[in-house]
Amino acid sequence: IVGGRSAAYEKELGQARSLGTGPTDFHLHYGRRHLLRKLDVNAGDPLRQAGGAAYREAIFWGQSAGRLVESFAHRGPWWSYLVWLPLMWLPWLAWPAIWRGWGRLSSGDPGVRFCLAILLPALLAFSVISGKQAKYLLPLLPLLALLSARGLSALMAAEKRFRLWPAGLLLALVGAALSLLPWWPVQATWNHSVPALWGPVLLAAALLFSRLRPTGGGAVRGLVLATLLATAAVYAAVVPALSPQYRLQPLAKRLADLQHQGHVLAWAGRYHGQFQFLGRLRAPLAALHRPGSLRAWLAAHPDGYVLVGYPDASPDVPADLTVQPYRGGALVLWPARRLLEAPRWLDALAGNA
Repeated sequence: IVGGRSAAYEKELGQARSLGTGPTDFHLHYGRRHLLRKLDVNAGDPLRQAGGAAYREAIFWGQSAGRLVESFAHRGPWWSYLVWLPLMWLPWLAWPAIWRGWGRLSSGDPGVRFCLAILLPALLAFSVISGKQAKYLLPLLPLLALLSARGLSALMAAEKRFRLWPAGLLLALVGAALSLLPWWPVQATWNHSVPALWGPVLLAAALLFSRLRPTGGGAVRGLVLATLLATAAVYAAVVPALSPQYRLQPLAKRLADLQHQGHVLAWAGRYHGQFQFLGRLRAPLAALHRPGSLRAWLAAHPDGYVLVGYPDASPDVPADLTVQPYRGGALVLWPARRLLEAPRWLDALAGNA
């Protein structure tokens, strides 16, 4: 050890500097290599035995350091959470009583300092990490709830009644959206099956809530009730209409039967394992996402089957093929031999896959 760091480290650092490698890139690659070397010391490493070196590297490096700097997925600017956190706190953030309550918070309150000591550093840490998703902020919402409750409890000692126009506005906006959704001109057809009943129900509830002036505890319960009502109405109206787009069990069973019969399966594009668990498949589908890979796979597996995604919910394909609605479009199960015997369909797939 030289100066608290190993001689090997100093040697590699000097080599990196001579090649013009920046310190951030050097430490990322150095840490990755030595972490994987530590994991590789034991020849009986269960990760290597179960999933191989690629799986071990993806879990221990790709899903940790790979998301911190120049993330491979969900990369966002540093200010993303400053936009998302207020949006996630609606409709409470639109209630003037919340702001007046926050104005009564005291920095001398140990409870306030405790919440801020967690909320602010966590928000700063999340902001400097490259990979960002709104759901990462969910653990911070209870802290906002505690601060809001503390401020409202102080405000209720001075003010007796509160208006619930934010609750009425929330219900009106959601009600208007549900009322227009069945007739909204979009490419997908699922919205036409959304029942038109829920929109008027929420609009009537919005009128009622906007006229209420309950006391402090009643105002909080009223805003909670309005939020639950709007959420329940969206679920009741939209989820039944959308569920056929994600009900993949019948197609997964069909794929399992084909595998059991000895047929090789493939997915035209990048495959994310949608059917592995549902169909209890014995082998993954081959992912054909490189140029020319579809034609090569068909030539090598004339008895196989390939799944192709179409952006249109009603694709122009032969009527006897298996078609599954999927995420606003459709999945079509093509026998490889059919495509090889019909160049017109294969040419169309090559441009679509």
